[in-house]
Amino acid sequence: MNKRQQILIVLWKWDNLGGGVNAKMFRKRRYEKHVVEIERGKGVYYQEFPVEYSELCPDAKFVQASIYKDDTNTERLFFALLEHYISPETEVLLFLHRAHSYTDEDVVAIRARFGKNNLKCFLFADGRDYIYYATQKAGVLNDAGGFFIQRDLDTDEYIETFDEVRRIVRQPYFDRVWSHYRDEFQQKIFALKEELFNYWFELLLPGQPAQIAVEEVKDRLNRQPERLLLFRVKSFLGYYTGVDLSGMEQFELKKEERAVEELERKEGKSYLFDDAIANLAIEKERDRPLIVETYGEAKQMLEQVLFGPDINTNQSALRELADKFNLLVHVFPGELSN
Repeated sequence: MNKRQQILIVLWKWDNLGGGVNAKMFRKRRYEKHVVEIERGKGVYYQEFPVEYSELCPDAKFVQASIYKDDTNTERLFFALLEHYISPETEVLLFLHRAHSYTDEDVVAIRARFGKNNLKCFLFADGRDYIYYATQKAGVLNDAGGFFIQRDLDTDEYIETFDEVRRIVRQPYFDRVWSHYRDEFQQKIFALKEELFNYWFELLLPGQPAQIAVEEVKDRLNRQPERLLLFRVKSFLGYYTGVDLSGMEQFELKKEERAVEELERKEGKSYLFDDAIANLAIEKERDRPLIVETYGEAKQMLEQVLFGPDINTNQSALRELADKFNLLVHVFPGELSN
């Protein structure tokens, strides 16, 4: 079987695509015909570029897009664009800019629409994700609407993630982004597990009491409050996705989520789990129910330990939780599967 073509689609504020398409622009420019003839929009609200050859991605494409989630018209146009690129013959990583009004609910809808195709969706924004060059000196984007093409102020090296003469995306930047996001959800789960049990390690040593106060378990996670571990746990548990609360409770959850976003900006790493959880929604339909079941079990166990009704937990519960996290890392979808 031939290797599927890798396609990276980045919906963003691309400066070469102007202001993109919103509901008003759709009506004004009469883009209705584009829904059935999407290639009319090439160079207007989307553009594609080849990628330099590599053994990992020998025939890859990079697709720019700028379509806002405004109404059913722009949604139909966006789905038409996705249908142009997503097929059984392609592997697609899709990046949705949060400021274009895309959320975890859109990730669920997109994954459901394209069923068993080889697709993963990610939410990004504010220069705080790996796809931006400045975060880890590996990504392809600047923070102003284009590819990173400028001098690195730290190394004084001139960086081109895009060759403007040949109109081609440069390596190794494409491969770095592809490799990172292919496994990002696993990495994020593993990192959370490692950090949690680093703080809980002493509680599990021989000779320690079998019964452990829940407040002690929580307090250990607050020893470095700047790590925001409890907030990151809440994101893993889905506290910040699909919430329909009012008043102070809603305000506090949003405040916590914004704090995690600020940590992401500071460290150039993704800590929120909204897109990871949204991608999970389709896995049972892809004949991989173990992924959904294992996440559900890990979520239930972690919630019981930290936010359950009991004032005490025990070493056995924490060890079982560690085992469940280890299993989740192994079964969670990483590299795009066949």
